[in-house]
Amino acid sequence: MHILTACFAIVLSLSSTVAAGSKGGQETAWIDPIIEITIDTTATKEALFEKSSHDKPLALHSAQEAGEYFSADDLAKLDMDVDFSQQCLLVFAWRGSGQDKLDYSVAESFPEQVAFAYQPGRTRDLRPHVKVFAVRANVNWSVRGGAASDDETRLAHYLNADGELRFPVTLRDSQSGFAGETGFLWTIDCDGAWQRQSFINETVRDADQEGQLTKEQLQTLGEALAKADMVGLTPSTGQTGVNPHIVTVTYGKKQATVILHPGQPLPESDETKLRDPVQRISYLTKVMQTLMQPE
Repeated sequence: MHILTACFAIVLSLSSTVAAGSKGGQETAWIDPIIEITIDTTATKEALFEKSSHDKPLALHSAQEAGEYFSADDLAKLDMDVDFSQQCLLVFAWRGSGQDKLDYSVAESFPEQVAFAYQPGRTRDLRPHVKVFAVRANVNWSVRGGAASDDETRLAHYLNADGELRFPVTLRDSQSGFAGETGFLWTIDCDGAWQRQSFINETVRDADQEGQLTKEQLQTLGEALAKADMVGLTPSTGQTGVNPHIVTVTYGKKQATVILHPGQPLPESDETKLRDPVQRISYLTKVMQTLMQPE
């Protein structure tokens, strides 16, 4: 089994040579809670107006889902503007007065709270309206007098309608020393196939363990990612020193790293302390390693 697959995967890694908060050596910026995206409303498909309204947005969690409603040009724009591993699309589509408005406000909390408010226009002309927002997946949102985010919408960011993972998570565990960096890399593919590999510096060996998660286990993993608020994790915790022990968890382009002292283990997982980013990584590590048991 190869790490790179045609589908998205979760890779769980307990250490990394790449700096925390980076992807392929490049820093990943913290994502704003909400961004409005301008699209060509004349090219949107009729199904969009059937599935959403001014008070009940359609939530889209992948480019594949977006492809059912948007033109090729708009999909290309979304591909550049949206990271579906950290964001979801909220799409409001309705027909009404040309003066109709849909505004939002952001409450300063964490995660942030986004409140949408619809204001009907006074003119009698009937015009199509499409509002598209990229919302960070851990943000709580609501529409005045309408729909609101809940546990189900947050879980949908990690599991698709078939109960499979949407993106990779990496758990990579390494310890630096006189021989360089050594450790283990766990990978869980979107369909639940998993493997463990050891590595020395840049050399990654063939898998020494592998298996297959059941649909029930994938559900458990998706719930753990949502509970630990993977998207909201701090990019880096701890300070780099000599021969650090580094634990990195990656979901799609989202990466979170804990830097520990040489030989220092992660603290014992305590679900009552999940406001602490180190505890959240410890919790995810425990869940994933518990699920990945050789047959």
